[in-house]
Amino acid sequence: MAADVGWFRQTLSNISNEIEVINNLSELKIALTSVNTMQIKTLALNLDLGVIFDCLNSSDNHQIELGCHILEELLPCLEPAVLLNKYGVAMHRALAHPNETVKQVVLTEMCRAVKDSDLVSRMGDQQALLLSVVECVGHDNMSVAKIAISFLVWMGQTPSYLGTLLSPQLLQAFNAVKKKNETTRFRVFEVIVEVSAISSPGLEACHNSGLLTELLNETKQKSDILTKLTAIELITKLALTHHGMDYLEKYGVTDALAQEIVGCGDGSLESLVIPGIMKFFGNIAQFWPRDIFEKYSKVIGAIFEFSNSADANLAAIALETIGYVATTPEGKLCLNKHGDAMSSVMRKLNQLITSAPAEVRVRPLNTIANIIGLEVIDQTSELLQLTEKWYLSLSETNPTLSFMNICHLPFAELRLAGFLILQKMSIQVWGQKHVLNCPGLIEFLMDRDVEPTLECKTSKFQIVEFLVGSNTTETVFGEILYKRLVDFVRDGPCYVQALTEVAIEGAA
Repeated sequence: MAADVGWFRQTLSNISNEIEVINNLSELKIALTSVNTMQIKTLALNLDLGVIFDCLNSSDNHQIELGCHILEELLPCLEPAVLLNKYGVAMHRALAHPNETVKQVVLTEMCRAVKDSDLVSRMGDQQALLLSVVECVGHDNMSVAKIAISFLVWMGQTPSYLGTLLSPQLLQAFNAVKKKNETTRFRVFEVIVEVSAISSPGLEACHNSGLLTELLNETKQKSDILTKLTAIELITKLALTHHGMDYLEKYGVTDALAQEIVGCGDGSLESLVIPGIMKFFGNIAQFWPRDIFEKYSKVIGAIFEFSNSADANLAAIALETIGYVATTPEGKLCLNKHGDAMSSVMRKLNQLITSAPAEVRVRPLNTIANIIGLEVIDQTSELLQLTEKWYLSLSETNPTLSFMNICHLPFAELRLAGFLILQKMSIQVWGQKHVLNCPGLIEFLMDRDVEPTLECKTSKFQIVEFLVGSNTTETVFGEILYKRLVDFVRDGPCYVQALTEVAIEGAA
């Protein structure tokens, strides 16, 4: 029965004639589980799935669920051109269905179709279908909206689609979605930013639509802080492209944001938007450190100042921003040009990890890991000296001992953050020396029995793995201890010594 097209056709005929619809749908669903890939493709090509689409026009949720499941199995087997030719009208109708799952099934297939290069010239003919997709951007269910957004962004990747995507009819639909509420308005802006970030033609088309300009104006207004922050977060993706950054500079967006952060004091109302601006500049400084440090040196200086702010939230975000910039070698070198400012940052971070409440300490620990981390491929004498200098500036006492103590605390998140720092240290020769010279640390790292979770056990094991994988560890640790580490790694993170081994060792 599984490969019998006739049986499937007869079952569809029964459904079409409203004979035990739910029972027949259930049998179809079961039968599809027993066919192989080639057979299911044959079925998809030879069956009239319009009958299943018709089943969706029901108030019975179980019937709708069964219909959706069958369509999810069969529709992906059709070539996109066949799909649109045979079922374009049914799909358009389904997009207006009140059931969210029905919309998701159709939108998923639309996303598959839009990626087919052979359909570029034909997608513009599906005007009604495209309008329905735009309407889904404003749907109350975020899952539906996300698939619709994904489809429209895919359209924007192809120059041939840009004219269709931003045609007067679709722009009118976009504007209708914008008017629904603030959430849907920014979903439209999300589509525009994503398309603008893809290519210069996409950016030009979005600018000409007027929608991108409207979004940029939101970053400059001062009456609605929440809206402004959301707009700044959105344009960050655009700023991470050359053509996008040039555009934002051309229209004065980056300069306006720079002036706000430089001229803002802790106590002003405008300070509420400063975290968003810091994150914006942190993202682009991580991407283009040298350019941003040269063009917006006052912004970087302001971020350093905010790291000492009396406002704990501002200080935390400033520190995280600095840590994010420090994740790249060039970012580290640029930060180092600010002299003693980084030493002050490290002391502030040390203060937080030693005196702040437990729930607050994870963030500064992760920031320290970002600042001292240096991949093997990036390790130069200059950068190794720099990361060690910053590490030592954490505290006049032994910072490694502090991290080991943190790794002993009964909080998995804190332990993981501490292990992350030790991982960063374990691949740098100076870090290996600190690990070796910290009393009890090697024994702790090789103790498999004390970790509260598998994630903690694995993270701690990785420290030893990194030590073994480094070409400087044997020189630092000596041949005997290095061999112990190699044997430890060979046995794996969950190794348990057999009782017979323990007994023999005890007898010896």
